[in-house]
Amino acid sequence: MDILEEREHVQKTQRLRQGAATGFMAFLAWGFWQGPGSLFQWHPLLMAFAYMGLMAEGVSLGRRLQSCRGVVERQAQLEKHVTLMTLCAIVVVIGILVAMKSKQNKGKPHLTSWHSYAGLAAVLTLFLQGLIGAFMHLPNLRFPLPKQHLRTAHIFVSVAASTTGTIAMLLGFNTAYASTHLSYTSRLAVGIAVIGLQVNAFLDT
Repeated sequence: MDILEEREHVQKTQRLRQGAATGFMAFLAWGFWQGPGSLFQWHPLLMAFAYMGLMAEGVSLGRRLQSCRGVVERQAQLEKHVTLMTLCAIVVVIGILVAMKSKQNKGKPHLTSWHSYAGLAAVLTLFLQGLIGAFMHLPNLRFPLPKQHLRTAHIFVSVAASTTGTIAMLLGFNTAYASTHLSYTSRLAVGIAVIGLQVNAFLDT
């Protein structure tokens, strides 16, 4: 496969992944916004946008860094990767705050389900991933480990962040709130899509 064919393949895969993510997020918006509005309705939509959209594309860009041809292309790819993953972290934090505020308004306790535990693990691994990435690429930060070890740790924690985030979303689709807005078949389809998008992003090299 020559360079042009490789780029066309990457772009086609990217368009398919983005199209699938957009379609499923639109479907979730339609499902969760039926009936009376509430603050909590934003939580599943924000988390879906973070993991199905921003994280999938950010991971894909990160995976393709090693195949960049030249320093300029690699730097541009790295900047896009950092931007998407930073936006992902911001959207995740907003999504968590929305859920916490909604529970607080209703007088409900926090961290009472497997969904919330998985969500907490997802947030912690996401920020650990970003911290390791910062030590790898910011010139003013130094860490007493070779860069190759940091790269390995970054990949490992990235997989952990993606996996825990996906598990949290799957557990979220099994809650009473989700079941009142989406049918079992719909939740199963979206759950498979979440897994597929994350796997596709990690395999997109």
